[in-house]
Amino acid sequence: MVVMPPREHDLAAENEALRKDIEILQHEVEVLSAKVAELEARLGQNSRSSSLPPSSDSPKSRAERRAAQREAAKAKVPRQSVPAVSSPAPPARPSSAAVTPTRSSSTSPNDATPAGTTSPTPRPRA
Repeated sequence: MVVMPPREHDLAAENEALRKDIEILQHEVEVLSAKVAELEARLGQNSRSSSLPPSSDSPKSRAERRAAQREAAKAKVPRQSVPAVSSPAPPARPSSAAVTPTRSSSTSPNDATPAGTTSPTPRPRA
């Protein structure tokens, strides 16, 4: 089989057709790149960057926003550790002058204090 050399006229026509195809494809790339940029911009919108209501945010973005707010709050106000406090001291007992000893001779179960013990008299409320 003998291969015939292509004619120059055929090569020129093929070359011109390929150049037109390249121009068409370059234009399509520009159009599609603009669409991608527009869609990426729309995808990045949320209630903070548009007039959309907060309910339109996806649950993930709301959770991310709340987590970011918590982190920002922690960074703003560092928590100070509170020193450990030992158990509080018992209240001071009234002086013996304020206590009137009472002795009870009966040991009925209704008595608040057992026989032979003293109890402080109730103080008047101020």
